[in-house]
Amino acid sequence: MYNILNGVRVIDCSSWVFMPSACAVLRDWGADVIKVEDPRHGDPIRGLVLGGADGEIRPSVELVNRGKRSIGLDITRSESREVLHRLVASADVFVTSMLPSVRRLHGRDVTDLRAINPRLIYVRSSGYGPHGPTADRRAFDLVSAWAEGGAVFGMTEPEAAAPVQQAGSFGDLVGGLTAAGAVSAALYRRQLTGEPAVVDVALQNVGMYMMGQMITSASSGAPFPRHDRTHPSNPLVNSYRTSDDRWIFLCFLQADKFWADLCRRLGNPELIENGHFATAPLRGANSAKLVTVLDSIFAKQPLVHWQSAFHGMEGPWGIAKNGEEILTDEVVRSAGFLTEVGHAGGTFQTVATPAQFDQVPLGPSPAAPEVGQNTEEVLLELGYTWDDIALLKESGLTT
Repeated sequence: MYNILNGVRVIDCSSWVFMPSACAVLRDWGADVIKVEDPRHGDPIRGLVLGGADGEIRPSVELVNRGKRSIGLDITRSESREVLHRLVASADVFVTSMLPSVRRLHGRDVTDLRAINPRLIYVRSSGYGPHGPTADRRAFDLVSAWAEGGAVFGMTEPEAAAPVQQAGSFGDLVGGLTAAGAVSAALYRRQLTGEPAVVDVALQNVGMYMMGQMITSASSGAPFPRHDRTHPSNPLVNSYRTSDDRWIFLCFLQADKFWADLCRRLGNPELIENGHFATAPLRGANSAKLVTVLDSIFAKQPLVHWQSAFHGMEGPWGIAKNGEEILTDEVVRSAGFLTEVGHAGGTFQTVATPAQFDQVPLGPSPAAPEVGQNTEEVLLELGYTWDDIALLKESGLTT
C-alpha cells in the first residue's frame, strides 16, 4: 500500500464491482476505506460465482475489496441513521452505487449527508448519468458501457455471427479507475479552496470514452472503420494464428519502418521487394492477399518458434495470453503488476492498481474482510461503548 492518501477516510456504501473497485484503488493509495454492508448477506458480489470459482478464495470479492474494513449495518432501517451519520461525520469521501430514488428514500442523498459533514466529497455511480429519464435506470457495464457505450460495435468484426461478449467487469474496472482519479482531484481542490465536490461517473460515458476514436470519427463525418481480420487497412496491425493454435498480434503502425525486418524474421526475405507488398500503400491495396500469405507463414510453426524468431524485434508484437500465463509472466512479476494477498487459506495473486509511485511496486495487500469483520473496531472509533454495541447487535442493525 502507498501512503499518498494517508489520513483520508472513505465510506464505501457501494456494491458489485464498479464503485467498490474505485474504493479499492483509493485503499491501495493509502486511504482508510470502510465498507458498509448489509449484515445479513453483505455485498451481493459475495454470492456471485464465476467460472466455478466458489472456493475459499473468491476472486471477484478480493479484486475489489482487498484491504478494506467492513462494518455490518442495515442502512435500510431508519434506526441506522445515527451510526451512518457518525461514519459520515468522520469521513472525507462517501461513495454510493444506490439509485437516486433509493438514496432519497433512505436519506442518503448528497443534501442529507452534507448536512452532517459539509466538507464531504460525494461520489455516485450510474449507468447513464444523473440527469434525464434514465437517471434511475438499473445497469451493469455489459449493457451500459459495453453495448450502449459502443464498445461491442467497435470490437465485433463486420461479418461475425454474433457480437463479442465482454470479459468480466471490463467497463466497471475502467470506471473505478476514473472515479478514483476524480476523487483525488476533488480532494486536491478541497485542500486548496475548502470546496467539496459531487463526483458522478456513468458507465455509458466510460464505454464511450474507451471508444472515443470511433465516436469522434463519426462526429467528423468519417466513420472509424471496424477491424476486419481478413481485410485490414494495414495487414501489419492484425492477428495471426500459429500451428499450435495460438495467436500473435502485430501492431506496426509505422509499417514501412519494420517491414523488412519482419520479412527476414519470418524467413521470407523475398517479400521485402515484392511488387504487391513493398510499401504501405501497396500492402493496403493488397491487404487480403497479404493476410493470406502471412496466415500461411505463421501457420507453419508453433508459438515457441515465433517467440525465438521475434526475440529482440523492434516492431511491437505480443501474444494473446490467458490468465495462468500472465500470472507466471516474468515481465509481469518483475514489473510489480501483481500484488500478493494474504488469506487464511494461504496467499494468492491479484492485479495491482496500474499506477506506481516513486518507482515502487504496490506490495502485499491484506485480504478482503468478511461481512462485518471490523464492526466493533469501527464503532469504538466512532465513540460507541461496548454496551452500545451490544444493543446495536441485539437489534439486528449490526453484526
